[in-house]
Amino acid sequence: MNILNLVTILISSVFKILQPAINTKGLPMFSLFHKKKELTVACVGDSITYGSGVAATRSRDAYPAILNRLLGSKAKVYNYGLRGRTLISTGDQPYIEERSYRQALEKKADVYILMLGTNDSKPYNWDYQKMKDELPGFVRSFKDLENHPNIFLMQPPKCFPLNNGKVPYDIQNELVSSSIHQLVADTARALEVHLIDLYALTETHPEWFMDGVHPNREGNKMIAEKIFQAISYNNPST
Repeated sequence: MNILNLVTILISSVFKILQPAINTKGLPMFSLFHKKKELTVACVGDSITYGSGVAATRSRDAYPAILNRLLGSKAKVYNYGLRGRTLISTGDQPYIEERSYRQALEKKADVYILMLGTNDSKPYNWDYQKMKDELPGFVRSFKDLENHPNIFLMQPPKCFPLNNGKVPYDIQNELVSSSIHQLVADTARALEVHLIDLYALTETHPEWFMDGVHPNREGNKMIAEKIFQAISYNNPST
């Protein structure tokens, strides 16, 4: 066997070993085998992530807590959700100015679940160009961490009107369903991060919401299961 044939065989063998670590979109997968024993997941977002719809039992019924149980004892899920926060820096309560944002970055989690935008839809917050400009930088702040985490960017769920025909808290679902939905998808595609569509998941399920905006126990359960499926699909080791 000459040297050229030997090199060819070695390259082929290495490729076969590494192939399971690449998903069908060419995005790097993570494997518990190659990481520390405990998988760390950080959920970053607003009151939907915080668990306002299950406030009295959020430590058990908010979707990050449910996700932790689904992932099992070798995982630790951290909830960095804050009520009322916006993605854009000119909003009334920008997430990037909060201590939780810095803590989430400092955690250097293996996986980040990112979802903001619902509060950006409020008339006094909405700025299409600002969100288009700032969303990629927000995602990159996590994606570019030295530990190379896996990023899952989520499109916010549908917001439903109450009996008076209005969505509460000044939220404009027509923006959540159109501009915000598309901007999140475009950003995920451009930055090559994973995308989870919670709008499609919740679109026909007003019964999953406590007040039209915040998921109740059932809604949080369905969101957690959707995230778990996405993580598991991209990591057969979970």
